[in-house]
Order: sequence, then C-alpha cells, then structure tokens
Amino acid sequence: MPYLVAESQAGTSGFPILLVLLPFLLLALMFFTQRRRSQATMRAQAALRVGDEVRTTSGLFGTLRELDDVSGHLEIAPGTVVRFDRRALLPAAPDEMEKGR
Repeated sequence: MPYLVAESQAGTSGFPILLVLLPFLLLALMFFTQRRRSQATMRAQAALRVGDEVRTTSGLFGTLRELDDVSGHLEIAPGTVVRFDRRALLPAAPDEMEKGR
C-alpha cells in the first residue's frame, strides 16, 4: 500500500511546475508575436515611396505625395492634401506587409 501512495505523489509532481510555467510560456509567445508584427510594420513603413497608395492607421486611403522622416503628405482627393505622422502610414494593399514576413 505505501508503494501506491508514493507512485501517485511522484506522478503529480510535474503538474504544479506546469501550472507555474504555463503563464510564462504564454507571455513569451505573446511577446515574440508582437515583436514580429512590429518589425513587419516597421519594414513596411520604411519601404514607402512617393506615389505609393497608402492607408492610415485610422483607415484613410490616399496617394503619398511627399515623405520625410517625420510626416507624409497624402492626396485623398484631387487637390486635397493632408499631412500625417509617418508612423500612421501603411501600404494600402495588405499583401505588402505580408511580403515583409
């Protein structure tokens, strides 16, 4: 009978460790996924050129008319140009960001 008790205790010793490690593994997975997504966004923003069709993070589509280190000028309608922060600009086609992965 003492052998049965010892076996059952030995079999469950890994479970508490798993409960402690699981949140850390999930956090690591979320961290690396977010980092990969952030790097893909940065590559897509660095590849923007004047004349590209772009969209802003708020969903406004336009053609890039001017671009500098801080901002970009978008033509959203003929003769209507607005200025956006460069970090808010992304390629209009979603597959452009996928190419960077």
